[in-house]
Amino acid sequence: MTEEVEQTLGQVTLFSRLSSRQRARLARFATTRSYKQGSTIVRQGDTSMSLYVILSGAVRISRESEGGGGAVEVEQLGPGGSFGEMGLIEDLPRAATVVAEILWWKVAGRHIDFGLENFRFQC
Repeated sequence: MTEEVEQTLGQVTLFSRLSSRQRARLARFATTRSYKQGSTIVRQGDTSMSLYVILSGAVRISRESEGGGGAVEVEQLGPGGSFGEMGLIEDLPRAATVVAEILWWKVAGRHIDFGLENFRFQC
């Protein structure tokens, strides 16, 4: 599984410039989790402490409209897609709700920011 995680991380813009060795190390820090179709993975407004990378399956991302007109679909993501990075950078609440469309896997870091307090990028 670590090899698959490493390869998928290479598809994510945020990690694409890391060396293979750096991605391998990051993959070792990651955890994987599966979600059933229809499961809410993150909810708009929730605390944001993880970056998610999709290994397989798909997710639907939606935001509540400001006028109270209900949720509006913003995007769908599949393998290699990621979300949650702004919460790591800005420490803001989740900007959207993400729901599993198909059985999929999450790659998340150790609590906040992928354990990056112990992970040094050397480019």
